[in-house]
Amino acid sequence: MVKNSREGAIVANWFVKALIVCLFVGLSSVGYLWQKSQVHRLGQQIRTLEKELDRLEKSNETLRQRYSTLMSQSELRRRVKEYDLKLREPAPEQILRIKDAPKEEQRVASGKPKAKVQPRAAGQGAEMFGMKQAKP
Repeated sequence: MVKNSREGAIVANWFVKALIVCLFVGLSSVGYLWQKSQVHRLGQQIRTLEKELDRLEKSNETLRQRYSTLMSQSELRRRVKEYDLKLREPAPEQILRIKDAPKEEQRVASGKPKAKVQPRAAGQGAEMFGMKQAKP
């Protein structure tokens, strides 16, 4: 009788261990498959975003070239004539040239002297805002 219960305990113990190993392997497999699917999904997102980035960079370069063309002197002159804007070059006396100040002068000119801050007496702040101070 002791032998049967001991053998039953050994079989039950072996069964529990086998079940735990199977659960571990099964859950590990599910985790691995989930991780692989996430990697695949993220790879597709990266490819999609890289294609969009390439498209936007090409579009940006096209727009830069167009802007450069539109801002060129020859294009501006052509459009002035095309739209009959009656614009002309300014006379030399109409041109005002501004010289940059040397670095030291700019630094000194921008620096403002600090105002001296004096500590207030107790209750002085309340008077500034029209409030009466309570007497002790």
